Amino acid sequence: MTVEALTQAIDQPIVTADYDVGTFFDEMFEAPGMPRPHYKVLFDHLSTLTADTYNERRRAADISFLYQGITFTVYGQQEGIERIFPFDLIPRIISHAEWDHLSRGLTQRVTTLNLFLHDVYHQQRIVRDKRIPAALVFGAKHFRREMIDVDAARIFPTC
Repeated sequence: MTVEALTQAIDQPIVTADYDVGTFFDEMFEAPGMPRPHYKVLFDHLSTLTADTYNERRRAADISFLYQGITFTVYGQQEGIERIFPFDLIPRIISHAEWDHLSRGLTQRVTTLNLFLHDVYHQQRIVRDKRIPAALVFGAKHFRREMIDVDAARIFPTC
């Protein structure tokens, strides 16, 4: 690529109306040049950013992550073990309907897990009724016998 072509590419918006979705699902686009309704505002903003501006913001975010310690360690590689946690500057936007569905499911699952843990550490009906083998519960690596009958809600009221 020539310097002139590279300069022109850098000065172009990172998202354009002629972006081709191809055969893959794209969270932002329904079709080429047609952002999904909940992505319209972000699409309009991204359409004003050049590749140079985007890359500058990417570097600033990487430096911020590094200084804040948002990193992970890679063992067994000699060039350095601390890496910046990878993330995408372009957010995934969830529509209200999708979030409502996810929220109900997540609430249901967290409630179920809390009820399960409360039973395991209190009445233990799930074990008594042989729904789960006692060895599976009491032999679990993270099971703590010393927590039986401890009311976590009294100790940690925000739980």
